[in-house]
Amino acid sequence: MNYNPILIVAGEPNSIFLEIFFKSIKLYKNKNPLILICSEKIIKKTNENT
Repeated sequence: MNYNPILIVAGEPNSIFLEIFFKSIKLYKNKNPLILICSEKIIKKTNENT
């Protein structure tokens, strides 16, 4: 099977990008894998706030 991954880079740590990303990931129905490039520290901080 041939598929291309989609790279997503989370830029600004204080933006609302990660909140929108995690809410919209439930609707993602594509076969291409998503690769999120972000600090683990920022992801944990976002999960504590939501």
